[in-house]
Amino acid sequence: MDHRVKETETKSTYVEFIIKPGRGCVVYTMVQIVSKNTIQNKDVWLAVQPGTDEPKPFGQGKIEWTIYVPESPMAGGWIKLGVDLPDQVEKTFGREGWQFDHLKKFRIRGNLSIAEIRMHKT
Repeated sequence: MDHRVKETETKSTYVEFIIKPGRGCVVYTMVQIVSKNTIQNKDVWLAVQPGTDEPKPFGQGKIEWTIYVPESPMAGGWIKLGVDLPDQVEKTFGREGWQFDHLKKFRIRGNLSIAEIRMHKT
């Protein structure tokens, strides 16, 4: 399931997912990144997983990285995952000089329930 964010939400820099994860679930964020000189841009994916591991590139890491963020447990098996988008882009695509520009959409894969997706600018 893909969900494009509203124009007014694209400048959000922080996203919170409140989910009840199932087996094999992944929550993705698509962001647009720009080169440091802002001449080039491209759309890329951050696959968000609960945990504290270091980010891992998918393939060569040109269009997707898996990031791990600490989960905040909630009642009934629900968890909250908070993603600082500029920080995560810096830790992943930033290794090759890219910077966060804006949020574009979400993609949900696998078996999970979603209570809420919150976006705001930090």
